[in-house]
Amino acid sequence: MHKHLAIWLLLFCFALVIYLIPIYKNTVAFFTDEMYWISTANTVHLLQNRDTKNPLWRENYGFTNFNGAKYVYGIGLLLFGHRDVRITGTAPQTYYRWISFEPMPFPIDHAAFSLVFHARIISSAITALAISLLYPLGILIGVPALPAALATVLFGIHPIVTHVATHAFSDGILLLWQMILLLSLFWRRTSWGNFTAIGIALGMLVSVKINGLLFLPIIAFLMAYALNKKSGFPYRKYGAALGVTVLSGLLVFFILHPNFFFYPEYGPLAQFRDRMRITDEHVAYFSRVNPAHVLLSPQSRIVSLVHHVFPVWLTGAAILSLIIFLWDTRYRTVSQKQLLFLASGAVVTASVLSYCVFNEPRYYLPIVPFVMLGIGFGIQRVHRS
Repeated sequence: MHKHLAIWLLLFCFALVIYLIPIYKNTVAFFTDEMYWISTANTVHLLQNRDTKNPLWRENYGFTNFNGAKYVYGIGLLLFGHRDVRITGTAPQTYYRWISFEPMPFPIDHAAFSLVFHARIISSAITALAISLLYPLGILIGVPALPAALATVLFGIHPIVTHVATHAFSDGILLLWQMILLLSLFWRRTSWGNFTAIGIALGMLVSVKINGLLFLPIIAFLMAYALNKKSGFPYRKYGAALGVTVLSGLLVFFILHPNFFFYPEYGPLAQFRDRMRITDEHVAYFSRVNPAHVLLSPQSRIVSLVHHVFPVWLTGAAILSLIIFLWDTRYRTVSQKQLLFLASGAVVTASVLSYCVFNEPRYYLPIVPFVMLGIGFGIQRVHRS
């Protein structure tokens, strides 16, 4: 236990250091989306001042995302001493105000530099924590310490991960709750406490991005598998367990969204509708100015996924690991947990391909943990040989 804790801490520190170095050197290219997420820290300021009548609550472009990541940046920036983020502007004006700063490093002498700098530190710390959780997840699934640690290191240096970790996006926060959810699912304890923990993780995941709903079928399947017994499937317990999970998830979701109560006309369905409308507008805009950024066909999405998830240096390792894994299955029984994990990864991959309409690397981030631990399975078999 102490050995695993020490390895996990080392992996966390390793990831944090490699993310903080370019941030402190200010060698990271600036993206206007960072200013959007920094501007959403207003959510905490509005709640802190009990300002429930502010029009920012109803501002479609700026607040069509749910509140999970907004609280993180709001509280984090407050801890750094930032009590006013109005310099960022409000969307969509935020885009036009800051687009001229792309794609160079943000100027150090600018009045907003400290906001960008501290928001990136918040993102790097959360992403590093998320990365380090691949190690205990690997241990839970039956991967030895060395292959699990190597897979975590590869995960930490993946281009998509380093991109997310060094920018003030919401994706690192999404990844953290994804990893916590996977840990809860593969803990394989059929207690009510564990079902509640799964629900809380799901509620937090969806509160960061609606994409978190793609894990709902995985939760339903893995819970059914965990509860299955030779004497027959316990339908009542499964229904009750799924109910506890969904109810705890809904409770967390609505606690994090008090604006649904004082602005009921702008609830989750209205936000989802506006999110779809804005996506359509973005597709139309980028189809005119940058057609390569829009992915409308299944073939273009698959090509984009392969290009971003499998960089050149990783492709060989992934193919070799798959060959070793398949070859070894001829002689050894494959762990059921590992098969379930790979099946979950296949569901996530199919889900991401179904909704990803932009050629944006970070949108493929939910797939990367499955690829990295899959490589860990190949390393495990080499290690045993």
